[in-house]
Formats: sequence, structure tokens, C-alpha cells
Amino acid sequence: MTTGPFGLSLTQAEWQVIARRLHLSPRALDIVRRLVSGSAEKVVAADLGISRRTVHAHVERVYSKCDVHNRVELVHRVLNARCGEDGDEIADSDAISANEVARWGKPGAPAV
Repeated sequence: MTTGPFGLSLTQAEWQVIARRLHLSPRALDIVRRLVSGSAEKVVAADLGISRRTVHAHVERVYSKCDVHNRVELVHRVLNARCGEDGDEIADSDAISANEVARWGKPGAPAV
């Protein structure tokens, strides 16, 4: 189980569902998991034994593929993919708002 700064705890099975729904390669999923857990690109590069430039290229591709512009939006997209259905957009009432995601990083916020 992975726990990040947003209080996000996901099992391996949930990560696999997210990867399938967002069409992420195994390497892209590894990058996303590390970003969501709060790792800086520099740390990801050192952990994976690749250059920071390569990590940045992966991050840019993931952001483009997920149609996001920053890490908070990525977390939001990951959570929506986790609770959405294959190939379907989830209803606005079921979507997790960016405000809720931002709130999870604050003390006393609900854990997911």
C-alpha cells in the first residue's frame, strides 16, 4: 500500500486499475506512484537510476496523457480514475473536487 502526503492509501490492485484506466505504461505508473507519494523529480531520478531530465520527460508525458498541469491535478485525476468506470467519465456528483484533494494535505483532513 502506498501512502502519500494527501493521505492517499492505495493497494497494488487499485494502482493496476488506475494504470489501465489512464492507459499508463508500467514506467509511467511507477513515476505517478512516486509523484503522488510526494517524491521530488530529483529523488525519483536517483531512486530509478535515471537522469532528472528523463524523469521530467516522463512527468510531462504523464501530465499530457492525463490532461493535467500539476501534481494536485494529477492526484485528483488518479482518485477519479480509481472510482470511475472503464472508459466512462464519472458523474460530476461522484467526482472528487480539486478543493477536496487540496484539503487532504491539511492536518485533520479525512484519509482516503
